[in-house]
Order: sequence, then C-alpha cells, then structure tokens
Amino acid sequence: MRFKHSVNFIILLIIAIVLYPGVSKANTAELEMKIKKISECGTEGKSVDRLLAAVNSGRISENDAANIIEPILDICEQGYPVKIYLRKMDEGLGKKIPAPIIISALKRMRNNYLSIQEAVSNDYNALGEDMIASATAAADSGVNIDFVTTCITKYKGNRDPAVLTNAFHTARALAETGFNQQQLEEIITAAIDSGNIDASWKYVSRVVAASRSKGISDSALATTAIKILNENKTLVDFMIALGFSERSIN
Repeated sequence: MRFKHSVNFIILLIIAIVLYPGVSKANTAELEMKIKKISECGTEGKSVDRLLAAVNSGRISENDAANIIEPILDICEQGYPVKIYLRKMDEGLGKKIPAPIIISALKRMRNNYLSIQEAVSNDYNALGEDMIASATAAADSGVNIDFVTTCITKYKGNRDPAVLTNAFHTARALAETGFNQQQLEEIITAAIDSGNIDASWKYVSRVVAASRSKGISDSALATTAIKILNENKTLVDFMIALGFSERSIN
C-alpha cells in the first residue's frame, strides 16, 4: 500500500514540476529531494501541490519551501504522524503567512511533540493516542511545554488517561482565550488532582468569554474553577457558581 502511494506521489511530483516550471530551475535539488522523501510519509498530494504553487508564484523561495518541509520530514522519519503538521502548513499558506513564521511554528510543533513523546516514554500504549494528541494540541496552543510534560511524567502512572486527555483539552481551550499561564496551570493541576474532570470542560472557553463580557475577572474565574474542581463538581456547576445557566452560555 505504501509503495503504491509512493508511486502515485512521484507521478504527482512530475506533473507538478511540469505545471510549475519555477520549481525545476536552479537551487531546487534540496526541495525536490525532500518532496520525494516525504512521499513515503503517507502525505496528501494536495498539501505539497499548494507548497509548489506558492514557490511558482514567487510567494516563497525554494529554500523556504525546503525549510518548511524539514520539520515535517523529521517527524515522519521518526515514525510519527504528520497530518497535523500538513494542516498547519496548509493554514499558513492559505493565509499567506510569511514563510519564516510558518517554519518557526512547524519547528515549535515538532519540538513539542518530541518532548511529549519523551515524557510518555514506554507508556505510549497505556496512555493512548488521544492523550498524546490533546497534550500536543495544548502545547501548540501556547500552554507551557514544561508544564505539559511535567503533568504527563507525574500523573501517567496514577491517573486514568481520559483525565489527562480532558485536562489538556481544557488547557488548550483556556490558552486560546489568552488566559494567564500561572492561573491556567493552577486550574489544570486541580483538575488532574481531582481525577473528576470530564469532556465537557473543553468548552470552558465559552464560559470565559461570557464571564469576561459580564466583567468577571480571570482571577475570579480561576478561583471559582479550582474550587469547583476540588469539590469534584462539573462545568455546569462552574457556570452556576458564576451566575450563569447552561442555556445562557449556548
């Protein structure tokens, strides 16, 4: 199956080079080599096609394109999935974000993933892909990577992986609201310590937005969330404690 995919990808590459003559000029050897290598990763041809189109249009250089592929290829060659990296690349290209920023984001994602893999160590099967994906998404959204890996190392042997998964989903949601990092970490620590956080907490960003619109400070939100989690209560209880009904958040 992989061989068949690789052959099809090479055909796509040849077609792309014909369609995008800028790619076949000088200084493209490294880019072509990396594209051929990444064909073995199970990548989608459309993502690379977008990259080649950006090179041909002059939006990015061949060198930048090769540097964009580099962290994705590194992850692939270590046997890890690359789909989320291609999505990030596609997002950057679609929004016409400058190449150095795309490269920096992809490198940060790669480093986050490798740090998480190191923290997981030999417990990959026990923890599961969902937990690892949620931890990676949290780190990629701005949650301190050292905090993420410390949580994994500290709790992986004595907490249900679902608790960690839900906690990291919640951390990501809070980070995406721009929540204070220290307060975020205090909330997530309380969540994991309680062992009672469920999947509904990933919608906490809606509560944060509604609370801010009513003038409730993030400090008050953090204090209330920690109290609710320590009491093994739910997101609905959190909303009620803040003066909301479940309907008012939807």
